[in-house]
Amino acid sequence: MARRKKKQSNGGLIIGFLDLLSLWFMKYLGGGLIGKLFTSYDKIENKAKNGILMSVFYRHPEGREKSIRRRLLKYFDESLLVNRFKQLVRALCSARFSVFGTFFAVFSVYSIIMIVVRSAVENGGTPAADIFAGAELWGAVVILVSSLFALGSSKSLLGLVSESRLMRGLLEDVAGIPEDKFDDGVVHRHSKSGYFVAVILGMLTSALTYYVSPLSVINVLALAVLVLIFLSFPEVGVIVTIAAAPFLGLVQHPTIIMTMLVGVTSVSYVLKLIVGKRIISVRLVDIAVFIFTTLIFFGGVITSGGMGSLESAIMYTMLMMIYFLVVNLMNTEEWLRKCLAAVAIPSALIAVIGILGYLTVNMPTSWIDSEMFSYIGSRAVSTFDNPNMLATYLILTAPFIWYYLIREETSASGRIIALIGSAASLACTVLTWSRGGWLGMLAAMVLFLFANYKHVFRLLIVVGASAPLWPWIIPGSVVGRFASIGNLADSSTYYRLYTWKGTFRMLSEYYAGGIGVGQSAFSQIYPMYAYVGTEITAHSHNLLLEIAVELGVVGVLVFVIAIFMISQRGFGCMKYNSNNRSVSAAASAAMAGLTAALVHGLFDYVWYNYRVFFMFWVVAAMICAIANVHPKKLRDAELYCKDDTYNEASLDMIFGKKNDATL
Repeated sequence: MARRKKKQSNGGLIIGFLDLLSLWFMKYLGGGLIGKLFTSYDKIENKAKNGILMSVFYRHPEGREKSIRRRLLKYFDESLLVNRFKQLVRALCSARFSVFGTFFAVFSVYSIIMIVVRSAVENGGTPAADIFAGAELWGAVVILVSSLFALGSSKSLLGLVSESRLMRGLLEDVAGIPEDKFDDGVVHRHSKSGYFVAVILGMLTSALTYYVSPLSVINVLALAVLVLIFLSFPEVGVIVTIAAAPFLGLVQHPTIIMTMLVGVTSVSYVLKLIVGKRIISVRLVDIAVFIFTTLIFFGGVITSGGMGSLESAIMYTMLMMIYFLVVNLMNTEEWLRKCLAAVAIPSALIAVIGILGYLTVNMPTSWIDSEMFSYIGSRAVSTFDNPNMLATYLILTAPFIWYYLIREETSASGRIIALIGSAASLACTVLTWSRGGWLGMLAAMVLFLFANYKHVFRLLIVVGASAPLWPWIIPGSVVGRFASIGNLADSSTYYRLYTWKGTFRMLSEYYAGGIGVGQSAFSQIYPMYAYVGTEITAHSHNLLLEIAVELGVVGVLVFVIAIFMISQRGFGCMKYNSNNRSVSAAASAAMAGLTAALVHGLFDYVWYNYRVFFMFWVVAAMICAIANVHPKKLRDAELYCKDDTYNEASLDMIFGKKNDATL
């Protein structure tokens, strides 16, 4: 009693009441019907494991499995292709760095000759006068000068990498390549055959520069090296692809490049799985996602959209492989940390790029009612083509920046950087002028606060009490834009409403199997059911409605079940790891991002951009990966004593001593 009075005297009666209200609310959510529903995944999966149908996935004849794997391992070890690949990797790593210098020197010299010859052929025997001002020639010169620094080195490539703090840090600490792979730092025996091969390859490769620029050839070679790394370490492929995805908008054919990266990583994982160097985890939620992936693929085969739908379905199916890669490869604390960073750091950079672009370039505002919102002269798009898609990406990934704000292990300088990144992501989301994105960001903030801030009701009271000051704090243009939500006088709101009505018309006839996947099918069928003025649209402006139209009722039902199971895993991980703030914060960040995208999906088709679709399933997979690494440890024990304080004795009994393993 004395302790309660002391708390009230220090914090005040109102603050004490708000804290008790917060505590009661969180206990109600965790222990009530909703809480039990969203944290009952383990019980459902345990029952599923005992079923006849699901036992196929969970029970394997161990002896037969070992026998099959032994045969496959022997086949791959004796495979000529695999052995040649291993020899190639060893040869490249052990070759002197001067051999690479020789290759690039020969390549650049012959490239210059090729460029001059091509110019002469195109100009009737005399090279053009402006050839020396061209980027191709100077690119070859830069390669030649750079290669001269490598000609004098006598160390091996792996030896130079192992001695370089920067390169070793990137490959070992960031990419996660094992330390024992860098042990080969000795100088290898001088071999003239290596230089001979380098000269021949340099001459042959330079022939390509008759048709393309030397820098394009170098980019292809760099991509080939990246493929070799992915084939050796599929985890690196996952991290690099996730980190690179938002920046691929800066290059041509971003979707094809991203699909190739996912494809190579998937092939690498399957090969490693076959030979027993990786494992696979099959859970009920993974089966639901797999069924949904299968429906997407057949939605491109059985479709009204022809080849366009098939191409979209193949892209979607390939990109969804990232879910299974993240769940099965990000299976340790170390890889989870890298994956969290691969989402958070690019998110902050994309936000900064978006802000700078908004301040320097006037982007089209064709998505906005120009009469009602005449004060909006531009919208942030960053590396995306559409401000709404940028908003979806930011609300998906911004909570991962917030994670670093509250993580106990984050240093003071790290918190400052995370604070700047959080402010940038919030500002850039505002500058997209996407009202659906704003609602999604608010939903993410509310969920993240409730999950990690026990005094959340204090904050809500403060925010509510400060409402009269908002007009002086928040720009009037933002308030006006936000207040227009639901206003039918806004042409974009009116357009969405009648697009939904037209889509429901179409759905009434295609509810069984859908029209097929992709914009091609939608563009062919929708105009026959559209209302006047909404005939030209690429999608239905609603995620669930678009899935229902493309895949039918079965498709949307499977998707809802998959998302529900993923949410169960996330909320369960948050509840049963409440003693480990880093784990709970990571799970809540992923859940906040997924929730934000689903909220935005009520007003827009957030999968319209392939890279956003990719990131959606990355975030969904990270929820399951975090839950896999930190499984349920608490069964039926009570976390609270009668005085509503944590029972440390019972926590120690249940969890053991303090868990030092943190994200």
